[in-house]
Amino acid sequence: MTSLIPQSMTVCVCASNGIPCTLCCDSLCFEENGKHVKLIPRKAERATALALDQCIFRDNDLKCDGLFVLSQPNKSYVLLVELKGVDIPHAYEQIAYVLNSRAEYRHILDHVRSNTTGSLVQKSFIVSNGVLGAKDKRKLERVWSIRPVLIAGQKPADKAPDLRDQKYLG
Repeated sequence: MTSLIPQSMTVCVCASNGIPCTLCCDSLCFEENGKHVKLIPRKAERATALALDQCIFRDNDLKCDGLFVLSQPNKSYVLLVELKGVDIPHAYEQIAYVLNSRAEYRHILDHVRSNTTGSLVQKSFIVSNGVLGAKDKRKLERVWSIRPVLIAGQKPADKAPDLRDQKYLG
C-alpha cells in the first residue's frame, strides 16, 4: 500500500509513477467525457489524487472513477468521486460497491488512518450533467444506504468544481 500514496502528498499517484492515466487531467483533477472535478488544498493541507478506474482497480467489477485524500493537521478526508453522464442511479451503485465490497478501498482507508492524525471523514461525490429529483435522490439513498453529494447539471465548458469548497466539505 505504501506505493499507492506517495510521501509528497500533493500529486496524482499515476503521474508520480510516470504512467498518468486518461482520467487524470492535472495533478489534482479528474476528467472524463467532459465532466471534471478538482481539489485545491489550502495552506497547511496535503492532497493526493488516486485514479481508481483502470489504475488501482483493473478488473471489471463496479468501481468509482477516483478519490482524493485531503489531510489537515487534525482531520483527514477520503473523497470518492464518480464522474457520470446521466445514469445517476448507476453512480450510486458504483459508490456503494466501493464502500462496501472493495478490499483495496479498505486498505487505502487503513493507510490514511495510520499516516495521519485526527479524525477521518469519508465523503462521496457524483459529478454529472444529469439531474435528479429530491424524491428519486431519497429513494437511491435508502436503497444503497449512502448519501453522496450530487454536483449535477455540469456542462463540459463549466469550471471544474473544487471539492475543497466549504459547500462540499461542510
